Amino acid sequence: MLSPLDILCQVYWHAPNLWPVAILAAAVMIAAMSALYPAQLGDVPWPWRGLLPGLRLLAVLVLAASILKPIAMRLATVEERGAVVVLVDRSKSMGVVDNARSPAQLVALADALGKLPPAVRNDAPTTLAAGLERLRTLGAIVRGAQEDLDYARVSGRDIHLRQTRLNETQTLYSEAAGVLLDKAGALSDADALVKQLSEVARPPDASSRDNWRSKVPAQIAQAAAAVREFQNASDDRLYASNPDVRSACDAIATLSRFALVEQALLRPGGVVAKASKEASVIGFGLASDITPLALVEKDKPIQALNVVPNGDGSDLTAGIARAVAGRSVRAVVLFSDGRQVGGDATIVSGLTPDGVPVFTVSAAAAEAPQDLSFASVSAPSSVFVGQTIAVKAEVRHDGFDGATVEMHCQIGDEKEQVKKLALHDHKEADVVFSARLSKPGVQRVRIWFPTVKGEASGDNNQALRWVKVAPERMKVLLIAGSPTWDFQYLRDALARLPEVQLKDVVVDPANPRVYLPPQEVLAQDVIVLFDVPEKAFDERHWETLHRMARVNGGSVLLVAGDAHLPAEYFKLIPTAAMLPFRSSFKPAWSVWPGEEPAFHFVPAPQTESLEMLKLPPDLPAPGAGNATAQAAGESEPIPRRWEQLPGCFRFLQLPEMHDESNWKPQARPLLIEEESRLPVLTEMRLGAGRTFFLGINETWRWRFKVGDRDQGHFWRQLIQYASEDPYFAYDGPLALDTDKVSAEPGEAIRVRARITQEMPDPPPAFSLDVVRDGAVVAEQPLAPSGAPGGVRYGATLALSAGDYDLRWTVQSGNKKTHVVKIPIHVAATSEAELANLSGDPRMLRKLSEASGGEFLTLDQVDRLPERLAAAGDTRSRYAELPLWDSPYLFIVVIGCFGVEWALRKRLGLA
Repeated sequence: MLSPLDILCQVYWHAPNLWPVAILAAAVMIAAMSALYPAQLGDVPWPWRGLLPGLRLLAVLVLAASILKPIAMRLATVEERGAVVVLVDRSKSMGVVDNARSPAQLVALADALGKLPPAVRNDAPTTLAAGLERLRTLGAIVRGAQEDLDYARVSGRDIHLRQTRLNETQTLYSEAAGVLLDKAGALSDADALVKQLSEVARPPDASSRDNWRSKVPAQIAQAAAAVREFQNASDDRLYASNPDVRSACDAIATLSRFALVEQALLRPGGVVAKASKEASVIGFGLASDITPLALVEKDKPIQALNVVPNGDGSDLTAGIARAVAGRSVRAVVLFSDGRQVGGDATIVSGLTPDGVPVFTVSAAAAEAPQDLSFASVSAPSSVFVGQTIAVKAEVRHDGFDGATVEMHCQIGDEKEQVKKLALHDHKEADVVFSARLSKPGVQRVRIWFPTVKGEASGDNNQALRWVKVAPERMKVLLIAGSPTWDFQYLRDALARLPEVQLKDVVVDPANPRVYLPPQEVLAQDVIVLFDVPEKAFDERHWETLHRMARVNGGSVLLVAGDAHLPAEYFKLIPTAAMLPFRSSFKPAWSVWPGEEPAFHFVPAPQTESLEMLKLPPDLPAPGAGNATAQAAGESEPIPRRWEQLPGCFRFLQLPEMHDESNWKPQARPLLIEEESRLPVLTEMRLGAGRTFFLGINETWRWRFKVGDRDQGHFWRQLIQYASEDPYFAYDGPLALDTDKVSAEPGEAIRVRARITQEMPDPPPAFSLDVVRDGAVVAEQPLAPSGAPGGVRYGATLALSAGDYDLRWTVQSGNKKTHVVKIPIHVAATSEAELANLSGDPRMLRKLSEASGGEFLTLDQVDRLPERLAAAGDTRSRYAELPLWDSPYLFIVVIGCFGVEWALRKRLGLA
């Protein structure tokens, strides 16, 4: 008798309901042949007389059979059932040794890696822990089935099918929970554990959505905690009592995460050895991208992995998608600490084809390793020469609570600064360094602290930043219709700033005409007009001021007053264009009738996060320490700080924010009056630049009690916000800048360029030379940006690792050549990868649950081969070949007709 293995294949019909059509078609074609073919044969001798109609009859029957859609089915080969894809995270965080593992955790890990004597450890709790992780996944599947049923009820389709699936998934959950309860019952001294598992083994009804969303996960978490407690107590006793176990665990404790994964994969009887018996195993190393990883040689696991953990990133989601693309895969296994550095961590569904589970194995310990690292380091990317910068660093500390660290900072060529930083309360500690940068150019900021004994890694004890110090100072022009208090206080405040090049003009009432050279106006970064009369400039000069914002990208700040602004500004097109509201609206001053000023102003909605609207911390309360008061002030909400400012007697009433008929579409409010919610400070985009309108002229009242602290801070921040970031490189009419001077390979670098009006008739197009080692390696076109006819250009480029110069060369009308260049340093950095060395099991769980896989810890890795085998069993063991649209059917039909035609030609019938 033949066994199933002796059968090459089986043929069945995909559309047997079409048999009447197939028989009818065959009958019609056979009848036509019987009526027409015999007359054509004539005196043709045998066997040709029977062969010719036989060939045509065979082709006709094959075509008729194709209507039934025949399919050939056979046992699938190992390749057809799909490979197991193994991904090993090779980022630098995988090279860390987890130095906070407890003796119990080391015992569990040593047992999973086959380092303990046989049967010395009771592994029943480990089995329970793995089963609970499976229950967690099954619970997520039940919740997904509930959502599918809801959608089916809304759409009115497949309701019965979705209900059946929901019932099946709940049954699987109940059966798995019952098995765990039986196993727990066999343990001694496990009454508390059995009680917890009894709760898990009684799942709620499938329709109880809230319970499946909250109660079931909570029960599983409580049961998992009970299992861990039971297992840890048993393993602690084993570690203390057995010298051989203790020796094996101490050896395990010195291995990095990557080395532990290597042993789990390649040891005799490990994952690769067992999985390769059932399927082909394909390996990849995973960092920012994937690289082939050899796992098997001559049908045996190799001795060691051919990669090292040196990656500067770990894009887990993209790595999985790339590894399975274009391959037949039955399962994916990811060994990682779970930290996603680079890529999109939110994309976890759809990474693999439907039915391909992802099994994630956490290589990191449950507790974060003892380590110190920089959680964040902030420094301005560009400043003006002479400006003081602040460098703030936050230090993450695990296992060093109560310690003191010596922080060092070197800013440019300034003297090295050292500060003591106390670590406490398990919270990130911060330190601030400051320095005045008087030398133009690219300045390096290095902040670091010495390696502390017991740290998991010293590679994350240093951070580098680069600051561009522009050689030209911020140019600010103040023009006042009269020397108001606000004008005088702002002039005095800006005059004290070394980064500001200030010019101020007060209009003479007897001779209000003011003359400023057009080139001087166009060169300004910010121009502030304090109630300037319209006749202070002629129309040509107003057009120059308007062009300074619209074309050159500068900012104009209009401060309302009693006499001129905005009443006179509707007369000219250039001045009206700078107002944020339409000329149909005529604003009026709102005056407080009482004896004490009561108008207060707060940030508008969606602008509270703007740095320029953040006020300094409030003054210390009487008897409070400085540190306490400062901390309280920093944590105080921004609107509350604004409400604490002294009030004003009046403000200019602008249109309500929702009144679109009176607002220009580019305008947005920054400050509003607290009670009426009417805007008092607005910002409006004007071509390449911006205009600001301030409907207050009593900010000097904010100086009561606290002097310059609040009013001076507001004006300085507003001017800084209004000024464009300084250009880094200048030469005559050329200015060039980049958003960064240090980047990672492939990272986008944005370039901006400007030509002032000193260059007549600039060419229509420019290009930027990318220079490396003195040779031009690329040319990057500069595209016009900003308003039409403007003088601004931009580009975006990405470079490979190396040191470059971005060079812009232009020849002016007088044949003089101008050159500006910026140095760019491109190198990979592992700062983000090593900022936090703790594992992220939540990310790994998301990946596994989204695909129907399973999350395991490294001490459960010995369970992985059987999980992979079970995943393979869920895939079809048979391969199907549709015959009705296959090339085989086409070859048979064409072959029959072709041979028949050839024979007819040979016999003289054609």
